[in-house]
Amino acid sequence: MNSKTTALIILAAGLLISVSGCEDAKNHSKSSKDSSHLDRYFTVEPRDIVIGVEESGTVNSLKNHKIRYEASYRTQISWVIDENSEVEKGDVLVKFDDEELVSQVDEFENQLENARKELSIAKEELEIQKSENEANLRQAQDRVTDAEEELSKFLRLEGPKLRDEQTVEVENAREAVDEAEQAYEEAYEEHQSTVYDNQEEKNEAEEHLETLKGRIEREQINYENVLIDDKIFNRYTYRNRITTLENNLEQSRLDLKKTQVRADSSLIQKQNQIQRHKNDIERLEKELKRHREYLTMMELKSPVDGVVLYGDTDDRWRDEEPTEGMDVRRGEVLLTIPDLSQLMIDMDLPEIYRSRVNIGDEAVVTVESIQGLSVKGEVSDISPLPVNQLRWDPASPKIYETRITVPEEEKDERMVTGMNVQVKIISQRLKDVLAVPIEAVFEKDGRLFVYRTKNGSPEVVYVEIGPADDDFVSIEKGLNAGDKVCLFEPVE
Repeated sequence: MNSKTTALIILAAGLLISVSGCEDAKNHSKSSKDSSHLDRYFTVEPRDIVIGVEESGTVNSLKNHKIRYEASYRTQISWVIDENSEVEKGDVLVKFDDEELVSQVDEFENQLENARKELSIAKEELEIQKSENEANLRQAQDRVTDAEEELSKFLRLEGPKLRDEQTVEVENAREAVDEAEQAYEEAYEEHQSTVYDNQEEKNEAEEHLETLKGRIEREQINYENVLIDDKIFNRYTYRNRITTLENNLEQSRLDLKKTQVRADSSLIQKQNQIQRHKNDIERLEKELKRHREYLTMMELKSPVDGVVLYGDTDDRWRDEEPTEGMDVRRGEVLLTIPDLSQLMIDMDLPEIYRSRVNIGDEAVVTVESIQGLSVKGEVSDISPLPVNQLRWDPASPKIYETRITVPEEEKDERMVTGMNVQVKIISQRLKDVLAVPIEAVFEKDGRLFVYRTKNGSPEVVYVEIGPADDDFVSIEKGLNAGDKVCLFEPVE
């Protein structure tokens, strides 16, 4: 590799090089074509150098009215206005298929009506259940009261009465035995003291004694039975009766609790049923309201007067155009109506040039499709992180998304969104610096030098260079104004 080629590589890689140059340089290049002498030599003189970057960009609006599909409902486009159509505020831009949505609204209305009827029925059933519960509780409480009264009556009245009757029966049986024995004793004494006239009378008296004796035996047996009954009454009958009445009372109280639990449970079930119906109604009302709102979103209208553009002009990576039959999702930008009163330029700044450009740098924007149309702007935004120029290709070059703002006074009505432009970003202007053409600088052993002519002969002069554009490089040390340098490497 020769020294001239190496020098050019170093300059291209290490210096601030731009594709733009100053007007003086262009005029000199033009005049050099007319002079063979200037094709070979260059006279060093002060000049202005413009340092910057030139890239292509696209005109966009600083403010865009984005036409979005806002419904959370999957549907399709049934009609869309033609791109670049001029519209007025309120004009329909997009229509969506709403046939299924209308059907769903009708279904929700029917379901809501049925749910309200079911709620009314459930409320009536609740009132009926309350009445039934009150009646059942009264009956259960009455049974408890009756059991309490029966037990109390037995303990206070019937029990003592039965006990008294049993005591009287024992006493009567004892008296009957005593009376039978006394009657027998009297009859026996009379029989012993009586002298009978005949045997027949005696036999009758003896038979009478036997009868009285049998009476004693019967009364004795009856007395013993009464005593047994008294024991049974005291040990079993009385106690069993009390136990039975106490059990009846306990059972009636338990039945009352069960009735209360069943009543509470039935009320809770009915109340829960009512709450479910209310929840269903609330849900259906929300769904119906939401779907009715969706119906109002089945047409998108223009919010302003303007020109319609397809898609999202701020999304460089999505170029899908809205068409009839296309599925849409919520929040998707289908159309854009740009505000032409404020324009900006979107451009991709290559990663290798990022250090050369800063926010606030001057920019010159040239419209490719309109001869002679050029406006001034300013770098207003540079993305903080680089992205691949082709997002789907990680090997593609890195770029910084950059925005150029065009002030109101620079606006030209012929300049509209979507136009392709060339953007020249000026990061530095050097005034009255010594400069030579890039091809005049050579490199050897890591040092830069030029060939200066002196008395018609070239000599090597080592130089220190400064910033450069793509035509000229500034000389900070080594040359003076008026020096002539070779634009070629002399043959030794």
